Amino acid sequence: MYLSIIIPVYNSADYLRRCLDSVKYQSFTDYEALLIDDGSTDSSEIICKEYAENDDRFKYYRRPMNGGASAARNDGIRLSSGSYIMFIDNDDWIEGSDAFAALQSTIQNNNEPDIVAWPMGEYIENVGKLNLPVVPISKSINELDFKTAVLSLLKENNYYSSASGKIVKKQLVVSNNLKFNVNLKHNEDSDWSLKLLYYAKSIKWIDSSYYVYRRNSASSTSSKANCANVVNSIESIIDKHLSAIETQPISSHNIIVANNFVAYLFVLLVANVFSMPKIDQNRINYIAKLRKNLWILEYDAQTRVKFARIICSLFGLNILGELLSKALNTEKRRLKR
Repeated sequence: MYLSIIIPVYNSADYLRRCLDSVKYQSFTDYEALLIDDGSTDSSEIICKEYAENDDRFKYYRRPMNGGASAARNDGIRLSSGSYIMFIDNDDWIEGSDAFAALQSTIQNNNEPDIVAWPMGEYIENVGKLNLPVVPISKSINELDFKTAVLSLLKENNYYSSASGKIVKKQLVVSNNLKFNVNLKHNEDSDWSLKLLYYAKSIKWIDSSYYVYRRNSASSTSSKANCANVVNSIESIIDKHLSAIETQPISSHNIIVANNFVAYLFVLLVANVFSMPKIDQNRINYIAKLRKNLWILEYDAQTRVKFARIICSLFGLNILGELLSKALNTEKRRLKR
């Protein structure tokens, strides 16, 4: 088996067929689609069983109780038999029937890299708009060593936090016992994408958008984030990262790229902390902790981080925090439209 596609399913009957059909009708057929039902109460189970009964590439598993997307993905990893692992959310889809063929070609032509990344398309549901960006950088990225390639991707915001923005060699996952953190309420994908950077030795790029993220769908949880929960999750990720780079056998090159990835999470943490009510004692405590870790902003491969570092050095953390908080709230309002 070449490719394992892991699809956590939860109450997504309105979107599920489009997702599964986009997998079913791929021209490349050496794959398995693992449908991990996380306790759906709508007709998702019926739909999944229909596909599994009519196509032996589709395999249906129902979890005994709802555990969240991370638990479902971990089950998928454990059950997978492919050489590479790919994640699709149940309300998203793959655009074009040649996506898996392009993926297989990139892997075969680049000595089977640990990670293959691609640009993320977006479907804005409330206005019916589909964006499929093409990012023609593969000729340059695919000739670079791992560290230089990741830093180049980060600079242009092309190493996504989303688990769906990359396909991963299963051996990398198994050898390093990588799993999704089931204790995080938000930013589980960021945690996963960070841990890949600890151990990967190669990364390649596909220019075309094949994966389509459905924004503002009824089954999406990304727009329902509570500010305090986001802060707790990002802080936990950063704390564990700081411990990992001190205690785990991670190479210096991998630490550098991981620090550059974490630096943007730190910027997001600042934005969310300063969005908390000013009378909240937790906010005061968080700000004190932020001051101790401002060195993270020195890893500024990403333009957004470089901007934050300059503002902080010129005007201080409080001004940076207020500016980031306003930008965050503006973006939240935009996404609700």
